Amino acid sequence: MVFLFWLSVALLVLSLFKWFHNYVLFLTMVYYIEKSGYTQPSKKETEECAHFVVKRLIKDLVQNEP
Repeated sequence: MVFLFWLSVALLVLSLFKWFHNYVLFLTMVYYIEKSGYTQPSKKETEECAHFVVKRLIKDLVQNEP
């Protein structure tokens, strides 16, 4: 039981670290885009990009199955 507790704690810490790392990378990209003078995308552009990314992720997941 103690092993499972510490394993859960370790996985939680690892997940939090990964989330924080991704969040910093996201904010870095946002800062770079704003600093470079790019305008923010419209709602339609954001939806199109999100749709493309989701389709691409699903395609990659399906193709990589053995």
